Amino acid sequence: MIADALIVARGGMLLPHEAQPEGVPPSYDWHSRPVIRPARSDMQALTGWVQAFRRGAVPVVLQIAGMQTWLRSGSAWRQVQSGRLEGAIFAPDFATNNNAPPLRLLQVDGVCTVEWAAGAWHCWPSRRAAWSPADEIAVACQVRCAVGSALVGCGADYWRTLSAPYGDGTNNPGIGIGRLRVVGLDWVWVGMSSAP
Repeated sequence: MIADALIVARGGMLLPHEAQPEGVPPSYDWHSRPVIRPARSDMQALTGWVQAFRRGAVPVVLQIAGMQTWLRSGSAWRQVQSGRLEGAIFAPDFATNNNAPPLRLLQVDGVCTVEWAAGAWHCWPSRRAAWSPADEIAVACQVRCAVGSALVGCGADYWRTLSAPYGDGTNNPGIGIGRLRVVGLDWVWVGMSSAP
């Protein structure tokens, strides 16, 4: 599974998104393509995440399996995040931290199932991971829509420390956003990587 995850995470960074996310301004650097931002030496932690944008007017039921965050310093990758996910519904442009719970959220046997009818679903592992500027990052998972269709991708955010509050947003700037893929009934990999 790690080989598949890393291949998708790295390869997808070279391609544009399969569609543009509705509600995200064209001025955003990640509106049309993946983005990796420079390493931040003032940050000590990170978290991988998944974001999903509905396609169409119907509620979407999205399933997320095996969400993982990996770090590499030197030649060896090591897994630093997996397991239970936390999340909420945000405005698609993420202009504020205002959020709301989804219509339904269920986590069974490593699969997170979420239903929502408006906005963007954004989720992350329940614990952050320690990070240093020498580390390369990869995030990946498998996704499918049991109902409807969505535009889904992975990314990661820095955190100032393992326990820093969100505050005004300066405690968790973005690391990067991987390729957004159109997702339907079939399971597909999505990912993001800072590794060349």
